[in-house]
Amino acid sequence: MKAKIYTGAPRSGKSRVANMISEHVGKEKTFWLCARKMKRDISDITFLLAGIPDNTELIVFDDCPTHFDYSFFFPVEDSTHNGGDLKFRLIVEEPQKKRREILIPQIIFTTEKLDSKWTDFGASFNARFDIIEFPLHGVV
Repeated sequence: MKAKIYTGAPRSGKSRVANMISEHVGKEKTFWLCARKMKRDISDITFLLAGIPDNTELIVFDDCPTHFDYSFFFPVEDSTHNGGDLKFRLIVEEPQKKRREILIPQIIFTTEKLDSKWTDFGASFNARFDIIEFPLHGVV
């Protein structure tokens, strides 16, 4: 499944929808990160995913800043050609532990504004991400 980027004004329901999806997946299989606090490039945050369980099925990056680097999530395991799906390949570094790789089937990002460079990025971005604008219209 492609990662979802929920974009829209504050209080438009982005985080609420992400929370409902995490309830469906299971809170114990969801890992939440407050991206608003990220002052540096995501690739420079050594212990970003410290504590993430191996059985995590959904990561939610809530309140991503405009400068957020989505290319960090380009490494994927792609089994769509076999009828499967995308899984995002992430490296977990934790203090005094061996680095490990995890595969995450679902990622949701929420942001007020997506830098236009990402929509111009082309196939590499579009193959991995869907952009959903909030508020949702026509949803029953």
